Amino acid sequence: MTLSEPTNIVSGSERPVRPGYTISDQAEFDSPVRIVLKLRARTDVRPAAMRLGMKLPRERAVPDQKEFVARFGADPRDVATVRAFAHAFGLRVESHRAAARIVVLTGSISAVNRAFATDLKTFRASQGGPYRGYLGPLRLPAEMRDAVDVVAGLDDRTIAVRPPLSVPRVASPYQIAEIACRYGFPRMLRGDGQRIAVLQFDGAYSQLDLDRYFGDLGTTSPRVCPISIGGYAYDDPKSAMETMLDLEVLGSVAPRAELVPYFAYSTEAGWLESLTSAIHSERHAPSIISISHCYPESGAPGLTWVPSLLDEVDRTLAEAAWLGITVVAAAGDYGAYSWLHDGLVHAEFPASSPFVLACGGTMFRAGDDGAESELVWQDPSHATGGGVSEHFPRPAWQASARVPPSLSTKFEGRGVPDVAAYADLEPGYAILVAGAYTAGGGTSAATPLWAALFALINERLEAICRGRTVGYVTPLLYYGIGLTAAFNDIEGGGNNGYAAGPDWDPCTGWGSPNGAELLRALTGDQ
Repeated sequence: MTLSEPTNIVSGSERPVRPGYTISDQAEFDSPVRIVLKLRARTDVRPAAMRLGMKLPRERAVPDQKEFVARFGADPRDVATVRAFAHAFGLRVESHRAAARIVVLTGSISAVNRAFATDLKTFRASQGGPYRGYLGPLRLPAEMRDAVDVVAGLDDRTIAVRPPLSVPRVASPYQIAEIACRYGFPRMLRGDGQRIAVLQFDGAYSQLDLDRYFGDLGTTSPRVCPISIGGYAYDDPKSAMETMLDLEVLGSVAPRAELVPYFAYSTEAGWLESLTSAIHSERHAPSIISISHCYPESGAPGLTWVPSLLDEVDRTLAEAAWLGITVVAAAGDYGAYSWLHDGLVHAEFPASSPFVLACGGTMFRAGDDGAESELVWQDPSHATGGGVSEHFPRPAWQASARVPPSLSTKFEGRGVPDVAAYADLEPGYAILVAGAYTAGGGTSAATPLWAALFALINERLEAICRGRTVGYVTPLLYYGIGLTAAFNDIEGGGNNGYAAGPDWDPCTGWGSPNGAELLRALTGDQ
């Protein structure tokens, strides 16, 4: 196939320079570049996924992979065109999958510059590490105009630099099993036959720590199958806090589930490739994906998500929904205004995607009478994320939930979170990291707690209706389940922007789980 020169602009490919950064020099010409291309789908999966979300799990057909590929995968002719493009411009095809709409290319900077009609540079600042990027849009040959949705990897900056949680020193954090018991998780279920993918960015894990942690509990460690994306090394103990919290929460509640952490750099390419790989894995096909990482969906130029990436991740999440995968995502730990300090409220992504279950945070507090109640999580330094998307319009299933407009723009967007669970840092969750016991928390703890609960429910669903999973559950909460005894309604507190109230609210959604009741609601099991 003969291709023309790259002259057609790739829509949405511009990347503003990160504030405080300037061009310092050319990018090193002997450095390899790894490019992730997401291709157009034959048909947009999102409308079909939305319709599925309105049915109870036992009423849905078992997902058919061949049907998915035929309806929503990439056209093989588009894959062939991309392969011809790579050959013509001296790039190597590392992998390609029409079903997942992904092609991964590698090549030298000089070859990439010619293939995408750009000029890669190194950007530096007085504070913060350098990154590779470019000015202006990218271009592709005219023959590829309609084949490629997103090009990622040429710009390798981190999506955002999120501040770490300020975890206090506490004497007696909760054992994870205590929290599951408080929420009435079904005790006879262990997550048998389930697989939970866990997305990790700039993280690490230690099998030695896991073995010691579960050994101290008198149990065996869950099966963990780590996967590296893009050559990421996951053995730095200083980066292990987030991962160990996820794995220890999941393994404590659903010890028989297989845990598959995907380790990647927190870049555009890292997010696209790890999420796509998790959803479309043939060897490690998940029934649940847990995502504790999140960043403001809008904000200062060059710091956070760009619209084209938001839309592509959302399309990919809709593929998970159609395939019967439940995706649970953290709503954030810095309240309605996040951590950008720009005076505007910010919903966090991917929690703000309509195709995930967004998870907020709560805390337990004793009243003057000694009785304990559950409130919105808020302390002097942190609070649950929550609010209204500035990018995704309000889905039809949220029409009756009294979602307010955005406090900053009045945009009537998708409201988050959908659910919540204990996230307080004091006393927090007892976890083991880098050989020492400490406390963990935040919506990064509440999220895997919910993911583990779905693993238990999936185990029971499989026994009742073979091949069924909870899958895309979010709309069902707004069509009745959210108002049942399956949830503990949280009516006290706020997140520095929005306040809790009866039924759904933009701090804790429908509330925290009553595990046994949610099991009955989703399975029909009496």
